Amino acid sequence: MKKDTQAIGCRSRVYHFENFRKGPTTVEFTFSSNWDHQGAMWWLGTTPDPRHNPGNHTPNYVNPHTSGLVIASWSCANEGAPQNALERDYNSYSYTANEANSWWQVDLRPCGGSVRPSKYSIRHDYNGSDYIRNWELRGSNDGTTWTTITRHANDQTIVAKYGVGSWDAAPPTPTSSFSVFRVVITGLNSSSNNYLMVGGFEIYGLLTVTTN
Repeated sequence: MKKDTQAIGCRSRVYHFENFRKGPTTVEFTFSSNWDHQGAMWWLGTTPDPRHNPGNHTPNYVNPHTSGLVIASWSCANEGAPQNALERDYNSYSYTANEANSWWQVDLRPCGGSVRPSKYSIRHDYNGSDYIRNWELRGSNDGTTWTTITRHANDQTIVAKYGVGSWDAAPPTPTSSFSVFRVVITGLNSSSNNYLMVGGFEIYGLLTVTTN
């Protein structure tokens, strides 16, 4: 099997990937700064056909939920839509109903994707309240069985509307990869409510995309 290793450059981004002619494409994403253009969601939003042409990029970001590469969903709706969390502008809003154990998730299975995570980011939406404080990041490959990747208790990182926090996301084992990532609240937010406000989400690490 022939393996081609290439570097993809687009604006300030450089990605290293291995493109197997009859196998998966792997891309390594390394965190640079909050809300950078170095993560897997950004790459999927600027790579129209990651399964067949991972080196082809567009200058404009397209929500990967809209293009059908991923599926964003949540436990219960209040305002906005779950896919708004994958927008990159500052007009997006997305938050659940005021219910305990509310969650938001992104499913990479439509594009044949999975990520061995190293870091992730959450952006608050336009509200100046109800900042996330107690939650878990969980991973799954079937949407049923979940592994806890990180736990947060009274985390004070996000303190403003559109504020961004980024955290390490070391998997349970060095080779653990997941196709579905879920943010689940495990306690009250900064306003003593159960609203989960996710105005943005990004994941870093090793992305594998299977080819048809």
